[in-house]
Amino acid sequence: MSQLTPNVVRTFLLKKYETGLLDHGLTVENVPENFDLFAEGIIDSMGVLNMISDVENEFGVTLDMEKLDAEQLTIVDAFCRYVAENSQPSGAEVNGDSTNGHALNQETVQADMRNFIRQNYSIAADDGDFTDDVHLYNAGYIDTMGVGTLRKFIESKFAVQMTAADLSTVPMNTVRELSDFVMKRRNGKA
Repeated sequence: MSQLTPNVVRTFLLKKYETGLLDHGLTVENVPENFDLFAEGIIDSMGVLNMISDVENEFGVTLDMEKLDAEQLTIVDAFCRYVAENSQPSGAEVNGDSTNGHALNQETVQADMRNFIRQNYSIAADDGDFTDDVHLYNAGYIDTMGVGTLRKFIESKFAVQMTAADLSTVPMNTVRELSDFVMKRRNGKA
């Protein structure tokens, strides 16, 4: 693989979102370095996941989004620099059988998912509204900046890959929906 540079990533991203940029009176050539794709309405919360997935697929890399300041995630040049400096070549086993040493079933996946979300998004143990069927985004448990972390957890913990197509076509708004996706993907049904 050739050296991945911020400019290569920038060119890819701006071509991908060219139509939205044109709607803002911008061309690929004159997008400011600090242009925020999310704040300007070019992408939404699912678009953030799609952007990360598309970059990983295009360049054959894996990104650890936990190291990036959440406020920089959708800023064009900050994100492109991060990708160039922190991407790892893809090669991790996906859709395999390892789940960090324990049996994988619906209850285990839901419990792991619930615990991860509770710990990483500061949800109190006594929060009665936090159930397996609550809409995580509409209820405010996870914001657009936290989506990348959740995706990375799912891919690494359960050895499945979430593609851009999955993110736009499969409901993944609740703990139960996320767990269903994991089980179906691991069983070759998604």
